[in-house]
Amino acid sequence: MRCVLAIYLCVALLASPAAAQNNQTQRLFECSLNDGANKVGVHVGDDEITYRYANADGLIDLTLNDTVATVEHTLALWDDVNFTESVTFYNGATSYEVFSEAGRNRPVGDKHVLDGGAVDGGILVTQPDGTHTEIVCDPNTIEPQNPLHRLARLAALKNANYDMYADCSASGIIASACSQIVLQNCYDATDPTNNELECLTDHYDRTQALLSNTYASALAFANERGEDTVALERAQDAWSTSRNADCTIAAWTIYNPFDSEKGALICLADYTAKRIDFLTRYTIGLEFDG
Repeated sequence: MRCVLAIYLCVALLASPAAAQNNQTQRLFECSLNDGANKVGVHVGDDEITYRYANADGLIDLTLNDTVATVEHTLALWDDVNFTESVTFYNGATSYEVFSEAGRNRPVGDKHVLDGGAVDGGILVTQPDGTHTEIVCDPNTIEPQNPLHRLARLAALKNANYDMYADCSASGIIASACSQIVLQNCYDATDPTNNELECLTDHYDRTQALLSNTYASALAFANERGEDTVALERAQDAWSTSRNADCTIAAWTIYNPFDSEKGALICLADYTAKRIDFLTRYTIGLEFDG
């Protein structure tokens, strides 16, 4: 399935209100086209999203603007084997759909599988008579490289309540993988408004809430099967004690040598997500350790 991921969206980084007030713009996508002869970009700032098409020297041939609230944005990060998104701008009856696709199963170096590199991207131009023209990005020119730092940011700008972790988890991706996605975003140095400690705290709170629900389901599952629920309760208590002890000593030695508070939150979230994975497997009868 080939989907479009708004790549030409010169969107000044999902700017928060603070960033907008400072007239800062964030890059949501850009790449070179036609063997370097042209460039396309999407940026966001001051609640406005901008599409720019220029030549190699930066001379702009076309600029299109829309608001973050009204621009057409399709988010389908979790629905297929690839990350896919698109953003569409209009020039009269002609549409310019910026798209990008990143392989979920195409890891780059030692990056997590869910941070696969860009495999496709470009612009799909549709004329009033329905004629389509596709201009594909030159190989290895799509920026930002992390697909979650591209158009995915627009989801949070359009909806303040958007929860990437919940969206990821609901798709069936294992909790530990979803946790790594969110943790990477917490360390996003490209967003000047990012509060790292607040992001890590919120993420740990979410994993704790999900663990509580998953554990309750596991207990109910064990009871239905006539399993020893007391043993499962003891196993959960032992795991909790071990997690807290490990994260006390490993906060700065393993997870963050510069900030033990942040290191502890990362460790706790990491352990918790892996426990969720275990309990989830247990509830579907694939694993039992009680």
